[in-house]
Amino acid sequence: MRIAHGRLLFVYGTLRRDLGVAAYRILGRHADFYDYGTMRGRLFDLGSYPCVVPSGDPSHKVRGELFLLRAPCRALSVLDDFEGVPGGRQDWAAQYLRKSVAINSRRHGRLRAWVYLYRFATDNLPAIVSGDYVRYRRGRINGFTAEA
Repeated sequence: MRIAHGRLLFVYGTLRRDLGVAAYRILGRHADFYDYGTMRGRLFDLGSYPCVVPSGDPSHKVRGELFLLRAPCRALSVLDDFEGVPGGRQDWAAQYLRKSVAINSRRHGRLRAWVYLYRFATDNLPAIVSGDYVRYRRGRINGFTAEA
């Protein structure tokens, strides 16, 4: 099945259904799960949610989920507001920029999807070395301080 450009969204943090937090309900109203995947990037902890920045290093992989947007314009408008991208209702936050990036999906090979990228320096942020926020978060909840 060929997916039209701009219909896929890659999520790596609190919008992941695997995490089971309330933020996923926002995405769930506008999209259907499509596949698991990875993108080249580095994941960081901002406190109650993560951020990702692109990386040129092929060993830097961020794990996440791909969703097929039912009505892409409407869905992206809602998600842009939620993520606080420039021009949205939460422009004061403006932490993220939505971009189309290459994703390696588990069942569908290499494709392109929207992703929310962090816009600021990450020098003083704790890195999530595994690239998997669900794994990292579950470790924090269970009292682990380091990723296994």
